Amino acid sequence: MKLKRDMPRIDHIQIAGVPERHESDIGELNYLYLFDLIDSLGYEGWIGREYRPRAGTSARLGWLKPYLRRDV
Repeated sequence: MKLKRDMPRIDHIQIAGVPERHESDIGELNYLYLFDLIDSLGYEGWIGREYRPRAGTSARLGWLKPYLRRDV
């Protein structure tokens, strides 16, 4: 609800895994829902990602594939 309320004033979004700030394929947040909501609210800016990879960064970027838009 806060995201919906505040979206007109949001210029940048940064996310991190909950609770341990690891990759988004583990943790408490439903990123597919979150990204769909952000899209539905018309946000067109960048989304920054902060996390501590469990393995090397390049090896662990696979978590992102399900969330990439195919029409970009």
